[in-house]
Order: sequence, then C-alpha cells, then structure tokens
Amino acid sequence: MKTSEEVRKQIETEYDWYMAEHTHKPNVAYVKCQWNGDEEPEDCVQTIVIDEEWYDELAAENGDDYVVPFIKDEDVLYYCSNVNSLIDLTEDNTASDFKVVEFIGFERLKEENGK
Repeated sequence: MKTSEEVRKQIETEYDWYMAEHTHKPNVAYVKCQWNGDEEPEDCVQTIVIDEEWYDELAAENGDDYVVPFIKDEDVLYYCSNVNSLIDLTEDNTASDFKVVEFIGFERLKEENGK
C-alpha cells in the first residue's frame, strides 16, 4: 500500500496533467479508501465530487439536501470543494470516517445543460 505522501503526490501530479489537457477542472475523483478501524482498505472504487462552484452554491443555501446535477447522491462517497480538500483526505483525520489510500483518476461529468 502507498504512503499518504505518495498518494498526495500522485493526486497533485494527475491534477496538473488533467488541467494541462482539459479546459475545465475535474468535478469527480475516483479513489479507494480505508475506513477508520479497518485493517485493510476496501477493494471497491469510490466517487468523490470536487466542485467549487456547486459547493459554494450549496453553502449559500444553508444546509439543503446535497443535490449535484451531474451525479446521483447515492453514487457519491464524499463532497469537497477543491483538490486540496481531496488531498486532505489522504491523511489520518478524525474529521472523516475514512482516508484515501489509492487514487484512480479524475473525470469531468457533464451537467444536463452540457457544462
């Protein structure tokens, strides 16, 4: 298993590559996680939404349900506002129930109106 530092560096490198190749920031990251208290990481791939614009709008709504226009809520493990928030999930952190132990990749899912 990779160290937290290796996963962090991989996310940073992949993000830089993604931004060099695409016109929009990614809004989804695919990862594998290890839940607090578990000795081994999960084998399944999880989805984390990364969307600063959406996240800011959500914060302004003061706690309404999470409704992301490009992915169903039940398909999302976690929501964050930017790539640095994703990187924070690679560290042991009492604020979340898991940590990211493997990074799979980024993607930009489109909203219904084509953004």
